[in-house]
Amino acid sequence: MNLPNTITVLRVAATPAIALLMYAESPVALLCSLVLFGLAMLGDIADGAIARRRDIRTTFGTFLDPVADKILILTMLIVLAHVGVVPMWVAVGMLWRELIVTGIRNVASARGDVIGANWMGKTKAALQTTTILAGQSLVAATAAGWMSGRGLAQGGAAVEALAIGTLALSAIFAMVFVYKNRALLFDGV
Repeated sequence: MNLPNTITVLRVAATPAIALLMYAESPVALLCSLVLFGLAMLGDIADGAIARRRDIRTTFGTFLDPVADKILILTMLIVLAHVGVVPMWVAVGMLWRELIVTGIRNVASARGDVIGANWMGKTKAALQTTTILAGQSLVAATAAGWMSGRGLAQGGAAVEALAIGTLALSAIFAMVFVYKNRALLFDGV
């Protein structure tokens, strides 16, 4: 297995550990979850950069890289919703968005077309990552006793606003994506 694919597999394998550490009451475990998530997201950047630089393109990597992103991001949004940091409807909204966009990409793929990532998808991913890191930081800081009272309430409101804003922008980007690819959806209807 080549290096980019190995990094991608490691990101998928790390997801359960990152999620489980979020349920620990230990500030150290929560900090480990945050660091591992950050490393996994840096791994996403690294595997793509290495694959482009070395001109490595495999069917396995083409399939697994976006799936790994969705597994990690959606798992963490659901965990953050479960621990009360972001509203569950935000996590569900992100799941719907990913299913719709992935479905359209699958239709395109079945026709032999590839719909690559664009600036909107990359912006969405950066916002999702920022939201998750902010949520993890809030949980870790609270467990360490660094946040309480008004600061905790303000931090929680900020993370929730970031999550809702990320969902809103993601939904807008998804609508643009659907509109641009409407011919795939309505062909033969």
